[in-house]
Amino acid sequence: MSSEDRDNWVPPTQHFPPMPPPNDLPTMMLPRVPRRQYQSRARVAIIGAGLLVLFAAGGIALAPDNDPPQAHFVTMAPIPLDPSPTTAEVTDPAPTYQPPRRGTQPAPPATEKVSSKTPTSPAPTTTSAPATVGPKLVVDTTIGLAPADTPGSRLRHWDFQARISTLTSASPAQDRADSRYIVRKGAADARCFSFESDNYRGRFLRHRDYKLYLDQVDGSELFAADATFCPVDRQNDTFTLRSKNYPDRSIARRGELLYLTRAATTFTVQPPL
Repeated sequence: MSSEDRDNWVPPTQHFPPMPPPNDLPTMMLPRVPRRQYQSRARVAIIGAGLLVLFAAGGIALAPDNDPPQAHFVTMAPIPLDPSPTTAEVTDPAPTYQPPRRGTQPAPPATEKVSSKTPTSPAPTTTSAPATVGPKLVVDTTIGLAPADTPGSRLRHWDFQARISTLTSASPAQDRADSRYIVRKGAADARCFSFESDNYRGRFLRHRDYKLYLDQVDGSELFAADATFCPVDRQNDTFTLRSKNYPDRSIARRGELLYLTRAATTFTVQPPL
């Protein structure tokens, strides 16, 4: 085909078969639902819608109430107040201190009697005037007290507690000073004696809780009685020291310490060191 023929070429006309008339198209038939089945479906839909409404209403009723409770006030009639009777306030008097009675103290533990070179007799249990000790104890003189059964030892105080220690003229000055006592008239009985420390004036030998201490005078009757001792003569210029307010007890040695017991240690008066 030449170029001229190509330019003048026209495609041939196409012929299609004619379309059939509309009445000849196949008819589409929908299935027919029975009447009763349609009514049942409608009834189920109505019942379901009712249930949904009921559930929605129940959910709203059961939903928590976030609003705070409201206070409800009730009006009441006023209550008349009767004046209470006037009563005087009763106050207890302030308690006063009562020192414990010495008689209520527990008895000291049983101890072995202190042996001595000279025989001893039981201390008298009466408060009659004690026998004088002659020139051995003289008021306002400075002396040393020594156990009769332990030569070279003296009654001295240490940390303000009475004890027995071995002392000589070569002992330290402080130890020798602790063994010197001034004989005083009995604080609770002029027929007896009290013993004041020579290096701690104003402090006396006294028993407390059945032990012998060097305590400061406090001016009480109890202190005066605890610091008063009545000498009882023994053999060979020895004597025991009986308590004024516990006449059945005397100063007795137990080891190095001194107690107030029913046993008694005999003493002798020695020149001060």
